Amino acid sequence: MRDSARVRGVRGARRACAASWHEPCRNVRMDSREIVAPSRRVARGRAGETVAQGFLELMGFEIRGRNLKVGPLEVDLLALENSDLVVVEVRSRRGRRQGRPDETLNARKRRGLRSAARRLWEREGNPELRLRIDLVGIIVEPKGLVLRHCRNFLDPAGPGRESG
Repeated sequence: MRDSARVRGVRGARRACAASWHEPCRNVRMDSREIVAPSRRVARGRAGETVAQGFLELMGFEIRGRNLKVGPLEVDLLALENSDLVVVEVRSRRGRRQGRPDETLNARKRRGLRSAARRLWEREGNPELRLRIDLVGIIVEPKGLVLRHCRNFLDPAGPGRESG
């Protein structure tokens, strides 16, 4: 069940969860990793956001918000740097086997980021602020963290001028 409390509300999720426990289970194989992995993944993501926030603050960014809900979308960090309103996507990976963090953003996530960024910029109500979408990629390695900050990772207006 994927964050059903957020999707259907707490009461609906409790009823759905309770109902599923009373249904007969036949030929169902459960792997313990299926149960534990989502909470570890979420914890790793939150830890990555904390590291990214600390890094950006050291670099002079003013953090305006964290885990902001914009309709069905969520923005990891919202920051202000000089006259730029910066929407920051944080991607954390354990090792390099799954690829670089910046390679994991599919087209759907990119569209969602652009849409959320434009909504937050409109909500801010200051037309003098420029909108920018950055990415902070974090790779956790045995020797420590590797952090990469990609400025202007996505063009808020649409595809075409993306770096990576």
